[in-house]
Amino acid sequence: MNNIAQPWRRFLAHLVDFGISILVPIYLIYIFSTLTDITNILNHISFYLVFLIFSYSIIYTLLASFLTSTFGGTIGKLLTGIKVVRGDGQNLSFRRALFRNYIGYMVSGLLFGLGFLWMIFDKERRAWHDQIADTFVIVRNKWLVISGMAFFAIIVFVELVLINLSIVNFKSNSTIYTTIVGEIQANFQTGSVLQTK
Repeated sequence: MNNIAQPWRRFLAHLVDFGISILVPIYLIYIFSTLTDITNILNHISFYLVFLIFSYSIIYTLLASFLTSTFGGTIGKLLTGIKVVRGDGQNLSFRRALFRNYIGYMVSGLLFGLGFLWMIFDKERRAWHDQIADTFVIVRNKWLVISGMAFFAIIVFVELVLINLSIVNFKSNSTIYTTIVGEIQANFQTGSVLQTK
């Protein structure tokens, strides 16, 4: 297979994808930090936990698999000019992309991520998830790596701004959080949290 993507380019694509994946949780934390009503805060906590723990991970995996099967890669890969293909150079089916992105990544993550690092030593630059799904990562446009770097810089800047604003909001609303924690502790001490109607 010609034009095999170098590990550093794949790592940059992964950084872009990681930046995108944590943008939504950081934005939700920012929105949460602006709330000042106790009822609103408690309602949002439960929604955010369910969304982030269950829904978001599933949605993100399905979206990554859809993008890989339709366009040849996740946003990070597309922005850095690399593409995931089968041995014949064609795009993956959705099922194969889902298998690669879910099962394959879990296998590559074993043994402290050794499966991801394996591409450094493999002559075809394939990680374990590539070998399991019989895929290759190739360079489709070597100059797009510049757009990947620029996008990564922008997304990190936006996330740092949101984190800073969240910290400022949390500090200014600290009395509300102290009140909430005090009420929860009082309810636990009196046993009213455990009472059922």
